[in-house]
Amino acid sequence: MINKQIEFKNIRIVRHLKKPLPPVYANTQSMEQVFLNLLINARDAMPGGGEIVLKTQTCTQDANRYIMVSVSDSGHGIDESNREKLFEPFFTTKKRGKGTGLGLPIVKSILSSIGAEIEVKSCQGKKTEFIIKVPFPKKR
Repeated sequence: MINKQIEFKNIRIVRHLKKPLPPVYANTQSMEQVFLNLLINARDAMPGGGEIVLKTQTCTQDANRYIMVSVSDSGHGIDESNREKLFEPFFTTKKRGKGTGLGLPIVKSILSSIGAEIEVKSCQGKKTEFIIKVPFPKKR
């Protein structure tokens, strides 16, 4: 859905995808919404073009197993004072009329509903990375 918009904006997508990944309990359409929101934000952070890097991998932390998905961009970064507000409804750093401030709260809500977590790392003026950890189903 977003490929043509990204190409038009002179943005390159780099994929480092581990295959195969184990199955997780998640609604496909909801997860598409998560990634669409993250990709739109990455695109908007790079009005002059740039690079989006998508990575997937599996990891174990505290005896729990996760699929980790990273979406990073080479955009302008997020000011540290705004990072804590990113997931608050109606908070936006976009110009008036360019964003509602609902994308990231929706992302967090969808992920929370499946027991997943999201964190953001950003370097002002250089890049932003969103890291999602989706738990594997517990073995019975």
